[in-house]
Amino acid sequence: RPERFEEYIPYGFDLVVCGHTHGGLWRLPGIVEGFFATGQGLFPTYVGGKYEKDGCKMIVSRGLSKKHILIPRIFNRPEVVLVHISSRQ
Repeated sequence: RPERFEEYIPYGFDLVVCGHTHGGLWRLPGIVEGFFATGQGLFPTYVGGKYEKDGCKMIVSRGLSKKHILIPRIFNRPEVVLVHISSRQ
């Protein structure tokens, strides 16, 4: 759950992978990245992409689902995220 990003940081995780935001459902590129996301409400902070704070990185997938058939995804294409993980050594 990306809305808990701040809670994950003290645990020292290098990477957190999240979803369940549906990309904020509606977007206005360059103006509003998302209008609503589960667990974050209106104008959510973490709707899709890469975020970093205090050495902890988080990747949020916009996902494929359109949970609410009556609410279309506007300017918000479904996505599959591929993450390549390698050792520091």
